[in-house]
Amino acid sequence: MKLTTTLLILLTLLSTALALPQTPASDATTSPPPWLPLNRTTPHFNLVTSVRNISPTNFGFTNLYLHAYHSGAGLNDAVFLADRTRAARGFLNGTYAVFNLGSQFYYGMRTGYVPYGSWGPVYINARTGDRGFVISDGRFVRVDGNFGGWMVCDWWRNVPQLFMKFRFGAERAVIPGSCAEVDLIVEYLAESSE
Repeated sequence: MKLTTTLLILLTLLSTALALPQTPASDATTSPPPWLPLNRTTPHFNLVTSVRNISPTNFGFTNLYLHAYHSGAGLNDAVFLADRTRAARGFLNGTYAVFNLGSQFYYGMRTGYVPYGSWGPVYINARTGDRGFVISDGRFVRVDGNFGGWMVCDWWRNVPQLFMKFRFGAERAVIPGSCAEVDLIVEYLAESSE
C-alpha cells in the first residue's frame, strides 16, 4: 500500500511539473525568435509548378500558382491554383521563405515531418517558417539534407496540395496516381506589382 501511495505522489508531482510554464533557454541560437526582422534578400516572386514527367494523369498540375488554403488561425496548407492574380507573393529573408497573403502579417513556409514517411505536407503559417530555402537555377528548393524534391497531389483539400519528398526513401517511394513530381519555378514580379 505504501508503494502505491508513493507512486501516486510522484505521478502528481510529475504532472504538476509538466503543467508549469517552461522557461525558454537563454541561448538564442537554439531556436529562432517568433519573427525575424524582415530583410528581403530577393525580389518578390510567385512559385509556379512545372511537372517533371508529364503523363495523361498529371498534366493538369503544370503552370499552377502557390496559394495558401486557410486551415486554422494563422495556419495554411500550401496549395496550387491556376489563379495568378491572387497567388501568394513571396521573397527570401536570408534562407527563410516569407509570403504576403494580403493581411497585416507575414507568413513563413514550413515543411511537415512524417516519421518513417516518404513525404510530408508543406504549410504557410504565421510567424517564422523553416530556414534553408534557396533559389537555384530559377527553381525554389530546400537545402537541408532531407530534401528529395517537391510533389503536388490531389489530397485532402480537394485542390492540388504541395508536399516535400524526403531524400531518404524517396528513390523507393511509390508516388500515388493522384500526384506528380514537380519543380517550383520562381517567377519574379515586376516592382510595380509589388
